[in-house]
Amino acid sequence: MHNNNHDVHLSCGCHNVAADPLIKMAAKAAAPIETLIAELEAIAASAVSQEAGALIVHHNGGRATIRPLTQGDAEATVEAFGVVGDAVVAVGTLADVTAQVEKQAAGAEIVIQPLAAGQCVIPGLIEPHVHIVPTAMILGWQAYSPFGDQSLDVGEQPDNLQILMAQNLRPGYTLDNLKKRLKMDVDKVPSGEWLLGAGVDTSMIHMASDPTEIGTKTLLNMLDCSVLDQISKTTPILLLSASEHTIYANTKALTLTWERDSDNLKSTYNTLDDYISKTNGVLQEIPQMLPAIEAIPTRQLDAITDGVPERIAAFFEAARRRGVTMVYDAGMQKEMAQVLLRYLLRRRRLHFPEYMRIGMAHLVENNDDVKVIEAFTLPEMPSECFDGSINFYFGSVKVVSDGSNQGLTGYQSKPYCCPPTKICCPPTKYYGMNNYVDKGALRYNDKPDSKVPVEFFDLTCAISQKGWPAMIHANGDQSIDYALDAYTGAYDKARPNADPNSLAPRTPEEFKALRNRIEHCSLLNDSRLERIKDLGISPSFLIGHVGYWGWAFSDYIFKDKAKKQLDRCASTEMPFTLHSDCSVSPLGPLRMMEQAVTRKMEGWSGAWNKKEFKEPPVLNEAERISPARALRAATFDAAWQCHADHLVGSLEVGKLADFVVLAHDPVSMSADEAYMVMRNIAVQQVWVGGKSVLG
Repeated sequence: MHNNNHDVHLSCGCHNVAADPLIKMAAKAAAPIETLIAELEAIAASAVSQEAGALIVHHNGGRATIRPLTQGDAEATVEAFGVVGDAVVAVGTLADVTAQVEKQAAGAEIVIQPLAAGQCVIPGLIEPHVHIVPTAMILGWQAYSPFGDQSLDVGEQPDNLQILMAQNLRPGYTLDNLKKRLKMDVDKVPSGEWLLGAGVDTSMIHMASDPTEIGTKTLLNMLDCSVLDQISKTTPILLLSASEHTIYANTKALTLTWERDSDNLKSTYNTLDDYISKTNGVLQEIPQMLPAIEAIPTRQLDAITDGVPERIAAFFEAARRRGVTMVYDAGMQKEMAQVLLRYLLRRRRLHFPEYMRIGMAHLVENNDDVKVIEAFTLPEMPSECFDGSINFYFGSVKVVSDGSNQGLTGYQSKPYCCPPTKICCPPTKYYGMNNYVDKGALRYNDKPDSKVPVEFFDLTCAISQKGWPAMIHANGDQSIDYALDAYTGAYDKARPNADPNSLAPRTPEEFKALRNRIEHCSLLNDSRLERIKDLGISPSFLIGHVGYWGWAFSDYIFKDKAKKQLDRCASTEMPFTLHSDCSVSPLGPLRMMEQAVTRKMEGWSGAWNKKEFKEPPVLNEAERISPARALRAATFDAAWQCHADHLVGSLEVGKLADFVVLAHDPVSMSADEAYMVMRNIAVQQVWVGGKSVLG
């Protein structure tokens, strides 16, 4: 989405600068979207229709639990529910369900499934903010993230599914162990290729390492030329940060980047030595990152794109194994849609369709992008018409306003507490970055203007006037204030004198019915919470900020502000959801539910430095939520937020029969019982549209 209107555009999971060139390469091999959809429709229309099956699931005399989430009530349980074809036809007592299924089954065989003791049925879990194609692209790089079952410096690199399934913090995620792993891997790089790595998280390295090992390094320059040149001076090295806002490069990679793109780089740097000296191998955001990505050898990029279908398949398989029946891609560009549709078409041709509901958001940058989007419509039941069904639909419009808090590019009203980088100018204060402030210029030390940027304000209003729900990526508290100001402007334009022929909301109630979102919405004081309620805004929390990064935020990056304001789930009166932002944090709604329920900081330095295990401290215990509310956030409210609650999110009559059978009931757990346990509840069965797709 980069254009000349901005000098800088912040990358993120939905606009991952490392993945973008690869996605464009992969999309070149794909037919236009309309052609792909037409072929998918033709295959569906020609498929041999199968007789609708019937299923009754019951709680086996109370030995198991069924939580249908009727009207969002996660506390309520029932004896049984019945399915005919792909939809739920009855919920209630076993006798009533049996009678209704027999009536509607029209002579079809009825399968009766008594649950085993201790099992629990819930609606299919929903990931309301992931990035499918960018994640598949980055899986083609070596994995150096803090998530894994063993220390980085031992064993072989995990395969794609193992990477996606990992959800615990690695033991010993230290700078020393990262360097050991890099030295192991650089020796395996073929001649003429680069060592490409992803997921490096210096905020977790800082927490895990001995301070004397790090010295005077900051979160942004911990891995620079001086460190990476120790790994190799002859093999180019590029490492993408976990926040996806920074790339770390050695001198060899910088040299090859300069040789390829010196004409453009000379507008900023006088010579190669000047380029190396000023960046020191720490490249931030698109203007600095993209030239390095484009310098990677073409044959290496080709090899990465060739493996995309296999890695998309691994993504969906990992999601199913975590009990997910629907994913919502929070930033779908045209090229991404082509790559994804090509994959789905390939599965259909093999008569093995991908059983996963897929919703998406249009990624826009300016008013011109909004103008070309068609009118908003709700997703439909799956049918021969693939386009627009819940298996592939657009439900919102996405705007990226700032960056990542752990990447120090979330835009703040007050400076970060941790030391700023010395890469640029060196600033005395560090506020982060915003796409719509000074055209996104790389300026870290300017105190933010409290007035919302005009371009951002107009863009948000344009989305509303088009009749589309908006989802605004806003991590820093200043960016959240801007988002609320812009939504207020859109709200104020929702008046009876609006054009009756437009889709623009004409009343405040119609504006609230759009279910506008703020993504991440990390830092909330009481005033922001009240505004969110008044405007009818629905937050989606990257709850891993509490579980994984909570200690880094409270001890180093934000300090007291994190302790009081980070991911205030319990205080949020509007429906909210929990998301992974995969690949930023791992897939897994049960894990996210656990982190919202316990709020225990897994990244606590004591957990790294002590040989004997001790449970970490809790971040703002008042913001813990009940397991029932967490389950609602991962099912009913997630479907509502994604405009799919008329089809999924609960086991109610007329909705799709998407459900999961768990080994244990997560709602029955206390906060203390849930820690490191709820995430590991076995997902024993997954059903999508009345079909068993796992177990």
